[in-house]
Amino acid sequence: MGCCWRPPCSWRSGSDVRRAAPAKAGSADASPWLRQLFAAIDSRDAPRFIEFLTEDATFRFGNQPTLQSKSVIHAAVVGFFGSIKACRHEVMAHWRHPDSVVCHGWVTYTRTDNRQVTVPFANVMLMRGERIREYYIFVDITPLYAD
Repeated sequence: MGCCWRPPCSWRSGSDVRRAAPAKAGSADASPWLRQLFAAIDSRDAPRFIEFLTEDATFRFGNQPTLQSKSVIHAAVVGFFGSIKACRHEVMAHWRHPDSVVCHGWVTYTRTDNRQVTVPFANVMLMRGERIREYYIFVDITPLYAD
């Protein structure tokens, strides 16, 4: 059996792993699709972000309740974008599979008082074609709203 657990071969053989120095959302180190997604988020462009989702998408941000449907997600995203002055993502690594995209990195939020908070994030996106049908963001934004 050996001393170390290894993922099944199918996990390794089907993956497309990209690792690099921190890749800003606009850099060549992130896939074009991922760069476009984070460009929409980092510009706080809710309508452009929503176009990445399927009509029946589900969305969970941190420990918030899971949301269903583009219109509900859009309203929540507009509310969140309105609570911050800016955000900037640095993608450290990403993996693309036929039906999913996973990435992790650092996000720097600029609060409305101009203080900046940087926290790690991980995103899991289950895909339907080129659109996200399930979007899970793993992040602790507690420091963003702390005094």
